[in-house]
Amino acid sequence: MSKKSSPSSGPTRRKRSRPAGQSGVAASRPGGGFRSGARKSAAAEFDQAPPRFSSKMRTFLPVVLVPHAVAVVAIISVSLVVLLSTSTTMVALPATIAMGWLLLNALPVHGADLDFSVLPLLPALLFAWVIAVRVRRAVRHRVSLADLGVLFVCVVGIPSLLTLTAAAMLLDASEVFDVGVPNIAVAVGKTVVLHGSAMVLGMPRKLWRALCGRMGLPKWLVAQAITALYFLAAVVVLSAVVVVVSLFVHHAAVAESLAGYSSAGVAAVVGVCVAAFPNAAISAVALVSGSEFQMGSGAVSVFGSTLVPLPPIPLFAALPQSAHPAGVALLVIPIVAAMIAVVRRVPRLYQVPGLVGFVFVFSMVLFQATSGQLGVYGATGPRLISSVFVAAFMLVVAVVTSGVTAVVRRSRSRVDAPTPSPFAEPLPAAEVGDDGEQPQDFEHGEVEVSEEATEEPEPEAEEEEEEPEAEPEVDSAEDPADEPEDTPNEEPVEDEPEDEPKQD
Repeated sequence: MSKKSSPSSGPTRRKRSRPAGQSGVAASRPGGGFRSGARKSAAAEFDQAPPRFSSKMRTFLPVVLVPHAVAVVAIISVSLVVLLSTSTTMVALPATIAMGWLLLNALPVHGADLDFSVLPLLPALLFAWVIAVRVRRAVRHRVSLADLGVLFVCVVGIPSLLTLTAAAMLLDASEVFDVGVPNIAVAVGKTVVLHGSAMVLGMPRKLWRALCGRMGLPKWLVAQAITALYFLAAVVVLSAVVVVVSLFVHHAAVAESLAGYSSAGVAAVVGVCVAAFPNAAISAVALVSGSEFQMGSGAVSVFGSTLVPLPPIPLFAALPQSAHPAGVALLVIPIVAAMIAVVRRVPRLYQVPGLVGFVFVFSMVLFQATSGQLGVYGATGPRLISSVFVAAFMLVVAVVTSGVTAVVRRSRSRVDAPTPSPFAEPLPAAEVGDDGEQPQDFEHGEVEVSEEATEEPEPEAEEEEEEPEAEPEVDSAEDPADEPEDTPNEEPVEDEPEDEPKQD
């Protein structure tokens, strides 16, 4: 066997190690060119440009445009059915469509020299719920601050433009029909509040925590805002139970209010009552918190009742003609609702002002949505000072609960905690956040906010990630210091003749 064909003849070339990041470079080629894979990776790096405003609009515009398009088509269809069933001229179609949009969003309407700004809230709440669900689906993955800005413009801008369009249609129809244009500022403001609230409720909690971290705000504000929402939801549900019980107690007056209607009229009135049931539940919140519900010169509270002649509607028939002595017991409802909400996560004493502030703001929005003008009756709805009473109940319960919890924790720590060693190193204060959760780190150079980035790593995962950084893997077969260093511009073929076997 010749030396050239022998497997052990001559020294063998040792494969040179390349610097990190030089994979795909054809260093052994005489021309020093790139491989095809390297060309593709380089082209991909140049193609990764930041998305433009137009691409963001194409992404987030359908999130808002689709439900609004469906709502407008439904309003047009219902308007056509109403006009055809009542044998009304089609000239009134634009005004009917505009009125339908205002009713859908619970915006004030004007007609026959009367203002109606207290409208059923159920259609508006369902519409806002649809928007919130679509927003949650759109931001459940990685999003940036610019994405949130574009989405907010779409969520608020499209309904505001439709509100202005409806006002223009009513202005044109006011020359022929007895309709009027509502206050533009009030209508647009309520539109922004309704749809902005839908976006706020649609954004997940982890995304809000990430935003607080980016803006330098304490992250426990998110937990307290959620606690405030739980409290208001609980007190609204319990108040709705009170409304249902009042309907059963005053069943005779309810039946008498429906006696003057035909079968179609009864169905219409019952439908209006169902759509306005959220209004009744929110108004009952004012009653159970110690405030009152007013309707013109009349007022109702747990301490007294002064009514005026009311329209024949079952919800108005459920109002008590006089205060019952046991009605004061309804004041326990906000206390129970506050305990239900606070028990989930007891706030610290320094977090109580934030919790009470959120309760005040959210309740003010609810009471403002159910208050306004109601035709000839004038000012109708719960008094806006009711939000102060609601916040006061939460303040008392939160302070008592957090104080008792702090005392119990301190007593347990003194009894159960072992004596600390003088040589033990204390844990850094930054390891645990104010709300009991581990803090989240954000890179200051990036503007992207991700739900995945806000997830709290598990201890096992942290240990596995730290091990490679502490002890990098080194090939024990050969010493890296003995290997020649290779640079991208070095010609590796210069010392090849030394490694070639000798010729016979």
